[in-house]
Amino acid sequence: MRKNGSRFPVEVRHRSMDYLGRPARIWVLRDISERVLAEQEKLTLQDKLARANRLEALGLMAGSVAHDLNNILTAVVSYPEILLKQMQEKDPFYEEIKKIQEAGKRAAAVVTDLVSVARGKKTKPPPLDLNEQIITYLESIEHDERLSEYPGIKVDTRLQANLQSCFCSPQRAHKILLNLVGNALEAIGHDGIIRISTENTRFANPVMRDQSMRVGNYVKMSIADNGEGIGPDDLEHIFDPFYSTKKIGRSGTGLGLAIVWNSVMESDGWIEPFSDMSGTRFDVYLPSSGTEPAVKPVDQREQDNGGGETILLVDDEVEQNETMQKMLSSIGYKTFCATTSEQALGFLRSCRVDLVILDMIMEDDLDGCQLYQKMLDINPDQRALVVSGFSESQQVADAGALGLTTVLEKPVTLPVLSRAIRQTLEEE
Repeated sequence: MRKNGSRFPVEVRHRSMDYLGRPARIWVLRDISERVLAEQEKLTLQDKLARANRLEALGLMAGSVAHDLNNILTAVVSYPEILLKQMQEKDPFYEEIKKIQEAGKRAAAVVTDLVSVARGKKTKPPPLDLNEQIITYLESIEHDERLSEYPGIKVDTRLQANLQSCFCSPQRAHKILLNLVGNALEAIGHDGIIRISTENTRFANPVMRDQSMRVGNYVKMSIADNGEGIGPDDLEHIFDPFYSTKKIGRSGTGLGLAIVWNSVMESDGWIEPFSDMSGTRFDVYLPSSGTEPAVKPVDQREQDNGGGETILLVDDEVEQNETMQKMLSSIGYKTFCATTSEQALGFLRSCRVDLVILDMIMEDDLDGCQLYQKMLDINPDQRALVVSGFSESQQVADAGALGLTTVLEKPVTLPVLSRAIRQTLEEE
C-alpha cells in the first residue's frame, strides 16, 4: 500500500542466507503496476483482434449468401405484388397474399442486417413514432405466433403518452423488438411477464463504458422479463456475433443481440443490459427528434408507369429476368432479356434500348461494372441502373464512377423500381 492509501500489485522474491553467522532471509518487493497494465492492454488488444476476426468471418459468410438469398426472395416479394395489383382489398386472400409479401420483406431485412453487422454499415435514420412501432409489432401475426408457444407469459406495456419521435428506421426498431422480446420469451420459458415501457429522457453528463454518448434528449425503451437472468460472464459477451447462451437444439444463432446492438449503434443510440436472479432488463436509448410525431399523410402516389420504353434485363438467372419482365410489362414497359454478357452485348449491337437493368454479380462472367463499360463502347449514351442481390462497397463506388448512380438491392418493390427507372430515364 502506498502512502496515499492506494493499493498496487507487487512481485515478491526472497531467499535464505547466513548473515554474521546467523540465518537470515532477504525479501525484495517490486512494483509491477506498469507490467500488469501492459499485460491488460495486451489482453484487450487480443480480444479486439479476435472480435475483428469473427466479424471478418461473418462478412465473408454474409457476402456469399446474401446474393443467393435475395435472388430467392425476389419471387416471394415480387409475385405477390403482381397479384395484389390485380386485386381489390376486399377480394378473398388479399390479406393473406399481402402477408406473404410482408414476410418476404422481413426475410430480406434479416439478410440486410447480417450484411450490416458484417460491414458495420451506418446510415442516417428517419424519425419514428416508437410507441406506434411497438403496438404494430405486438399486434403482428409474427408476434402472435411466437407468443402462442408460451401461453403462460403475459406482455405488459407502459408507453408514455407524449413520447417524442426518435431517429430510428422501422426496420431497425422491428429487429430490436423482435430479438429482445424473443429473448425474453425464451428466458422465461413458462409462466411470467414481459414489461415494455417508453419514456422521454435527457442526458446532461452521460458516463459510458466503451461507447460514445452525446449530451441531449433521448427516447428510452425498456424491455424487462422475470426469467432466469444472465450470468456476469455471459453478460460481457452477449452482443458479440455468434455468442449464444442457449442450449443446443433450441433456437438461436448467436446473431440476435449482435443485430440489436448494430441496429442501436446505426441509430446513434446505445443499449445497456441489467441482469440478476430476478430477471433481465435491456434499456435502449434512441436520439429524440425533440418533437412529438406528426400525423402522417397517406401516401397516394402510385408507381411511375412506362410509356412503351424499351428495357434490356441482364441477369444470369432466368427466373430473375422472368420476374422482372412481368413486373415491368404490367406498368407499360417493353422488355428484353439476356442471361450472359455476350448475349447482352450482341443484342445492343443489333438494336438500341432506352435502359439497361444490370445484375452486379453474374457467375463465371463479367460483373455489372465491366459489362456496362463495354456497353458504353457500343453506345456512349446508354442509360442503365443496377438491381443486385449483393454488391461490395467497392463495386458500388466503381459503378458510380461510370455513371451508374442508382444501385438497388433485391428484392425490390415495384414502386421503388418504377421510380428509379423514371428518374434514370429523365436524367439530363
